[in-house]
Amino acid sequence: RRTTCQSIGVGAIMLIGTASCILLSQLWHVCSNIAGVQHSTALISLSFFLALVDCTSSVVFLPFLANFPATYLSALYVGEGFSGLIPSALALVQYQSKDDTCSVSNTSYVAFPGCNSTLTVDGVRFQPNSYFGALAAITLASGVAFIFLRLRMSNYERLTTKDDDATSTVARQETNVDSNDTGPALELREAVFSDASYCLTESESPRSLIPVLVALAWICALANGVLPAISSYAYLPYGRQAFLITTVASILSSPLAAMLYFWLPSESTAIIGALVGVSSAAAAYVVFLASYCQRPLACQKSGTAVVVLLVITFNGCVGYCKVAVSTIARNLAQAKGLRWCGIVTQIGSFAGAIVMFGLTQKNLFPEADCT
Repeated sequence: RRTTCQSIGVGAIMLIGTASCILLSQLWHVCSNIAGVQHSTALISLSFFLALVDCTSSVVFLPFLANFPATYLSALYVGEGFSGLIPSALALVQYQSKDDTCSVSNTSYVAFPGCNSTLTVDGVRFQPNSYFGALAAITLASGVAFIFLRLRMSNYERLTTKDDDATSTVARQETNVDSNDTGPALELREAVFSDASYCLTESESPRSLIPVLVALAWICALANGVLPAISSYAYLPYGRQAFLITTVASILSSPLAAMLYFWLPSESTAIIGALVGVSSAAAAYVVFLASYCQRPLACQKSGTAVVVLLVITFNGCVGYCKVAVSTIARNLAQAKGLRWCGIVTQIGSFAGAIVMFGLTQKNLFPEADCT
């Protein structure tokens, strides 16, 4: 029953995401007149649903993976990281020069009544509806992959049920024959026929999870809240090419680190702590670059190499730590532990975004660019 509820939740998220992208591809330009002012109500409303999908996916997907071997966690984070590859590649292809501008036209699209004009973009390689259509195709492919995964799990459950029935029958026979056994013989039978393993039950909340969950919240605050808010301030002074390279490096380094965990797994809290420390130091230097007026090695190739190395180091450490913490949570508390991983991921991301929103509004980060 729990698995069915989880499957319904995942399916609902996939459906909402796909439908929102499809609607955005057709309605992104639509505006409405509210209190005499035109607003992009369709774009804002549908973007809200996409954000809702993004925020709830980790809370739903991670507990669902408790039904599979721990190696599936690495696959999830690899897919999560590479899911941004195609949209980012499209954004890079769409990249405009400084001379490209947006213009207002009445001819390209038809808006809701009350709109006097609609927006078309000049000097671009494709229109926004093509971009949102590509996002819809990616989300739809994810939904199809989930269906195949669910079918595989159903087959596994049927085989497991048969094996459990056979094991229970043998266990009852052994118990009837040797019902008076005590000591090592009884302990051996319990070890063989019991479903318990080294994992704790879901009703337990091991305190050993608290430090790694705090570490997860911290790195998610940095990765999803702090650095995205100041990346342009930190990287653009080294040139637009440096900014594009760091964007690509940030996309690739995290999933590659999650893939590395598949071959070099570690659940050592010491290693996790060291990686969190390294990622925090890298993030601190990025914040320094964003807030300092005279950027070190600005407009130089060596400066570009430094910022790219920072991005790779930070995202690589974060990607590896996410898989390691999730694996520990799964081994200690199964679905409940993974659910807490999803929750603290969103809490950390929310806290980092709120803090950086306030700081950026105070103009604490000077703008600079290579000329």
